[in-house]
Amino acid sequence: MLLAGTAIWIAAASANAVTIDYLSTWLGTTSYRIGAVVVYNNEVYYASVASRNSIPTPTSTAWRLIGRNGMDYKGAWSGTTTYQVGAVVNFSDQNYYSLVAPNLNRNPATQSSYWVLVGTNGNTIKSGAGAPMSTQGAVGDFWIDTNSKIIYGPKTTSGWPLLGTNMMGAQGPKGDPGAAGPTGPAGAIGPGVPAGVAGPPGDAGPIGPTGPAGVVGPAGPAGADGAIGPTGPVGVAGPAGATGAQGPAGDTGAQGPAGPQGSDGALGNTGPQGQKGDTGPNTYAGQKCSAGGNVIGFDMAGTILCSNDPQAYSCYSLTSNTYNYNADVIGGVQSEFGSTATLAEWNTIKAQYGSSVSDIQAFMNAVGLPNPTNPYDGSKGNIFVTYGGSEYTGSYRYLMSRFNGSVDGSYAVLDGIQSSQLVLGRWTWPSKALAYLCN
Repeated sequence: MLLAGTAIWIAAASANAVTIDYLSTWLGTTSYRIGAVVVYNNEVYYASVASRNSIPTPTSTAWRLIGRNGMDYKGAWSGTTTYQVGAVVNFSDQNYYSLVAPNLNRNPATQSSYWVLVGTNGNTIKSGAGAPMSTQGAVGDFWIDTNSKIIYGPKTTSGWPLLGTNMMGAQGPKGDPGAAGPTGPAGAIGPGVPAGVAGPPGDAGPIGPTGPAGVVGPAGPAGADGAIGPTGPVGVAGPAGATGAQGPAGDTGAQGPAGPQGSDGALGNTGPQGQKGDTGPNTYAGQKCSAGGNVIGFDMAGTILCSNDPQAYSCYSLTSNTYNYNADVIGGVQSEFGSTATLAEWNTIKAQYGSSVSDIQAFMNAVGLPNPTNPYDGSKGNIFVTYGGSEYTGSYRYLMSRFNGSVDGSYAVLDGIQSSQLVLGRWTWPSKALAYLCN
């Protein structure tokens, strides 16, 4: 590879010497002296005589074709070698330049779409990694070491010169900073947070009381006349009447036909609604509390739970401690309240106190559920409970939060009571727990 703008003095085998001035691309306005090397149509020419505006061609008397830019001398051509663009081979004492890659088993002398003639031996600048070997090149050739950028030559009948000339010029001044590149395009929007998995459906609630009887509807239309029944038995004879005067005996007449049935009368007015019956006994599914007790819920086996507290608020209590989501919360509850205590069940709370806003508010106030100032801070409103008897859904723990009807939009709601007065969710915040004490 040649370096533009480099002047090189090469000691020739004769008493004379040759100066090579590599001036890059040939220009018609430049005066060239003997030894100038230029590039024209991607071919490298050596000035045989001084000239100006004499176009370099392979047949020019002012210029001598010595090679092509980017040459990589490979020695004698072989049909089993794959050549790349820029490879130079020797074939029948001619030097050919590879135009394409891969270039395998293409005859340089006959297949011109793959090879182009760049000179005969003794008229070429060759190149390769390292100093030239004695078998490389012909008398009159030059050799460029592409590793050290040293040029050797011309080769004489005695071989290559032992020393070459370094083609590297002095380092040029530092260039000006380039202009700032344009701002890159905005990155793609990242994926959103995936929606949480819905929790399992809750257990069916208890059967409600039977409603009052409805108003009797109007009578339906009259049905078709039925067939005439058989003649009934002869009745008991009545008392004998007074003997009348004997009339003349008449003939017995035939019995006449039965008259048509009369139409139904008008429907009467509906009577007044009866009084509401007395409230039935405090029972659930046939089970009844003892005297003075009230049904406050039922356990997972379906057995009713009773309390003498009319609203059963005393059956619930918040823990003093805050627990991590993966801690033994039931063990903590029993440590605080005794071995019969357990975690409160969401479905029981909903069945007991979920019939109205006032009922659930009264419950939350009675057990001390705080109004959360931050729904993601377990110490400010999130309370551990069970749901359907389970403490966890996947790797998250069930918890409930008081929102008073205005739930945070990013809260993972699984269930709610009276338009989100109290909400069931799931997460991993450290929280207190609601204990159930009436087992």
